[in-house]
Parts: sequence; C-alpha cells; structure tokens
Amino acid sequence: MAASIDAFKGMANSFDFNYGNRFLVKIGGAGELFSAYCEQASLPGRSFATSDVKFGTGFTQKMPYNSIFDDVSMTFKLDSGMRIKKFFDAWQNKIHNKGTGYMEYYDNYKEQVMIEVYNRQDEVVYTCTIFDAYPISVASTDMSHSTQNEILKLNVTFAYKTWGSQ
Repeated sequence: MAASIDAFKGMANSFDFNYGNRFLVKIGGAGELFSAYCEQASLPGRSFATSDVKFGTGFTQKMPYNSIFDDVSMTFKLDSGMRIKKFFDAWQNKIHNKGTGYMEYYDNYKEQVMIEVYNRQDEVVYTCTIFDAYPISVASTDMSHSTQNEILKLNVTFAYKTWGSQ
C-alpha cells in the first residue's frame, strides 16, 4: 500500500496545477475593458436531459436527448466612473425598452463572451467562447456608509445558446 501512495505522490508532483485567478474576460466589442474589472467568472457547465428507456421486459436505462447549459455568473469591480454598470444598464435597456415595453430581437442584443485561462507562464492554455450570450440578471449593488474602503461590485448572470472550448 505504501508503494502505491508514494507512486501517486510522485505522479502528482510531476503535474503543474492551474490557479483560478489567472483569467481574462472579453465581451463582444468591449473586449479588453472587462479584463481588468472582472474579479470572478465561472466557466460554463453542461449536463444532459435524460429520459428513462426500457429495453424489452428487462432493465431501464437513462438515455440523453438534449444538452442543458448552466448560466454563467461573473462579478465585476466597479470603477469610479461606473463604466461597467453603465455598460450593463445599456445592454439591458437594449434588450427591453422600459419606455415602450418592447423587447428587442434576439439577434440584435446577443454577444460573444470569451474567457481565457492562463498558466503561470502567462500562456493561454484554455479558451472558452460563450456564443449568443446576454445578461439575464444584473444584481443590485449594495452600498453602505460603514464600508468606506470596499470596492463596489456588480454580479451579472448570463444565459447563452452554447459554448465551445479550445
């Protein structure tokens, strides 16, 4: 048993791990604006919608029939000019005109979101492209006189059509 634990330790020590703070986010035409302000981003997940299928008089097996994509959440630090907040306010106003009550056509407000993951040598090791994304939730931002040295933050949740990686 000790030999297999030592072998595992040796194998684990030969791998270099990646760290969750080495990423950049780019959103549509705004590109690099978000890289410095995005404090947290989640890479998208995927699961399968399944249906129970019975084989003859025997066993039942779950069979996938569609992909289900998790929403993607990001947290942005807000600068003194509130540019990030203004950007997402404008994007949501483009989706839904509060004055007329009309919703915009999907093709006119969807954007591509890219998350690049870097290793410790600052090389891109994984790129996730989120296709046809839009903000489904821009959370309220809490402010308080007792938090004088805290940076304001904005939580945004995106829905999207699909994603790909390389």
